[in-house]
Amino acid sequence: MALTSNFIPSNDIFFSRCLLIQVESKEKDKYQKEGFQQLKDLERGGLACVTVEILRHRKLIQENYSSAFKVLSKRIESSFKNEVIPERLFSNMVQTMTSAFILCQKGVISLGESTDEEDILEEFSEMAVGYIRKQYQIQDETSILSEFFSTLQILFEDYKLNEGVHFRFDGDHLLLRLPSIYPIFKQKYRNIYYKDSPDKDSIIQEILKLESPREMKEIIKTIRFREENDGNENAMKNSVTNSLSITYSVYSSKFGLDFTNRAVKF
Repeated sequence: MALTSNFIPSNDIFFSRCLLIQVESKEKDKYQKEGFQQLKDLERGGLACVTVEILRHRKLIQENYSSAFKVLSKRIESSFKNEVIPERLFSNMVQTMTSAFILCQKGVISLGESTDEEDILEEFSEMAVGYIRKQYQIQDETSILSEFFSTLQILFEDYKLNEGVHFRFDGDHLLLRLPSIYPIFKQKYRNIYYKDSPDKDSIIQEILKLESPREMKEIIKTIRFREENDGNENAMKNSVTNSLSITYSVYSSKFGLDFTNRAVKF
């Protein structure tokens, strides 16, 4: 069964039987656009043409499935040492990826530049670990902050949040221009979840709890940012009240927040 939706199932039992593949609305590079066009070309022939092509390699997959499943499963599980992750999330992901993993290792298809078996194993493992960890985080903690920071991550990758204007770094702290960020977040949240976003005060209260034992005055304060149309990246002339100073590493590890890497905008 394929489930496509902007809604996350509220039933944990049902959700654990799904594969979470997040589709984020962001600028696509030329290679992604070319890949999408190839998928559209395949679509005209229907799913049957893909099935027929896979069936041509049925014997190869059958002969290698058991060993490939064990190798891929072992590598993925090794990335979750000392973490309690439901077995079903591993099993779902490995079963889904094993056939493609075999075809890649045998040179039938290519999903990357490398043809080295160890590199292919590592690439599949990294993809699986990212999806499993994200699904478990959502299942384990669908909270105000998880939704807030996952939405900010999408806005960052869409170039809707820019360093100096909406956020900047100060040592170990991430400084957020909340009065400017919140309206953008609010609109994006509704587009994703089809419901009203959490109010600003609720978000702030959750951040204060997570930042404890730091004092409120250390977190909520007036911070200088750059004006959007000011080309001088060092000109932090605009003092913005009710901005936030948060501990970046906490949100990076807990919610996967990454405000340092994003695809180049063409």
